[in-house]
Amino acid sequence: MSTANIPATNGQVVRGRLETVKESPDHENRATGMSNNDFGSPLLKSTDDDAPPFGDNIDTLTEQELVIVQAEGEKKAFTMSKSQKTYAWFVLMLVTLAQISNQWQRFVISSVYYFDDAKGDKVGPKYSMKAAIEGMTDAKYGIVAGPAFTIFYSIFVLFTGILSDNFNRKNLLTIASICWSLTSIGIAFSEKFWQVAFFRMLLGVFEACCGPPAYSLISDYFPPESRTMANSVYALGIYVGAALSSLTIIMIEHLGWRWTYASIGLLGIIFGTFGILFMREPPRGRFDIQKVEAVKIEKKGPEVSVELLDES
Repeated sequence: MSTANIPATNGQVVRGRLETVKESPDHENRATGMSNNDFGSPLLKSTDDDAPPFGDNIDTLTEQELVIVQAEGEKKAFTMSKSQKTYAWFVLMLVTLAQISNQWQRFVISSVYYFDDAKGDKVGPKYSMKAAIEGMTDAKYGIVAGPAFTIFYSIFVLFTGILSDNFNRKNLLTIASICWSLTSIGIAFSEKFWQVAFFRMLLGVFEACCGPPAYSLISDYFPPESRTMANSVYALGIYVGAALSSLTIIMIEHLGWRWTYASIGLLGIIFGTFGILFMREPPRGRFDIQKVEAVKIEKKGPEVSVELLDES
């Protein structure tokens, strides 16, 4: 609820949802600074049939006054300073790194399982998961690479959306990043098939905590006019992570599959730790517009107060 001081009639209440009407194309939205050439002006009218008409009647709001009413009904304009914009892009970098880590650790299992040295001098348990894990077969690999991960991921991603709506998104994303990285380290030290399957299930659970909080954070760090670009940068992390998983064979040639897996997990822990230390949880709905259902006008001395009443 907010107020503005404008001339009007004492005790008048204008009810009904307020909506925009057209004005000249040169009019500029006072709350957003956007031109109205394409979107119309921010002038308002009431949708309540019983409400008095807006016009030149001295007992009603004028069009100029309606502009003020709408500006008050919207969230206070948020002008981002250079430092705030820089920090927003820093946060975007952190969540994108989390996405890269997420995808890299999801798909790296195929590289370590099917590693094949063309020269033939790098073979055996050090370089191939297939040779190192007891009881691992192509059929069992299909289980750990597919259903063991995707079933748990697809179920828990629904719950992480709910968690993102109700709890600290920064903590959810960064802690999950550390946890899914620990599962990769667990795979690096696994000796049996069931151990690999268990850690892949946990990987699916924790990686489900990446997308929902990340997109929610982006929406509160970037205003609508730059949010699409931010989402595109974040989505790029999917393909970068997948590409890195294919290039993992270079690491396997030098480190072996176990240390490669552990190194990738360690990078994820570093990214998550950076997020905990340097990322802040932004206010929710930072760039949302307040819903206004009624406008109450009362005289207060020489001025008149316009009080915006929400749905509650």
